[in-house]
Amino acid sequence: GRVPVEALSPSFMNVAPLPEEMRAAARRPCGERPKQPTQRQQEECNSVGAVRLYRQLLRVAHQLPEEKLQASSIAYQSGVDRLGRPTLVLLGQRLHERCATEEGRDAVWLSLIKQSASLVHAPFAVVFVATGMPVDSGPTFDFLRDYASTLPEDVQERLASFYLVHPTWRMRVAFVVLGMLLWGRLHFLSTFEEIHKYFAPAQLVVPSHVLDALRQREIGSRDATRAPA
Repeated sequence: GRVPVEALSPSFMNVAPLPEEMRAAARRPCGERPKQPTQRQQEECNSVGAVRLYRQLLRVAHQLPEEKLQASSIAYQSGVDRLGRPTLVLLGQRLHERCATEEGRDAVWLSLIKQSASLVHAPFAVVFVATGMPVDSGPTFDFLRDYASTLPEDVQERLASFYLVHPTWRMRVAFVVLGMLLWGRLHFLSTFEEIHKYFAPAQLVVPSHVLDALRQREIGSRDATRAPA
């Protein structure tokens, strides 16, 4: 379900240069609420708060210099899938490294908002490159779930497909547990054949180490197939 705005970390809510009045508005998105709001009132309040917070943080992300945010090091736009939807590529290994501290997670949050801003007004796709991520990446996936759940509902609905490249078995389980957020939109891609099923050649740009890992996996699969019984 949606994470209330108040559940965000104090560090995140105090990302400079977010003015105090913006932080206060994000914490009280509907102004003074009833002491015992109904479920519908709470849901409407959270929805309003998500839109307001998203706009505020997008403004902050664009104000910060790239050398400080380094957004393009973890996320960038790359071509379209075979249905013509623009694609945002997330580099899991670098994202995981940046998520090691609370300050780093704040920077990642702003980076993802900034890099996806021009995509989210129409159906779009996300490619998450998991190559090189350690086995203990659970906290990073928890962070991504929290990030996704606080996006405005219309942005969540426009996420048409989520492609997970080079997942381990644990990662497959972790992403399946994300449940309703990615229901019917999650695809696992472990070979070039699977990638080209959804992306035409040269549309999806990924780092060389990802291509090398995919080649090694395919070579290993062919060798296993040829091995004597």
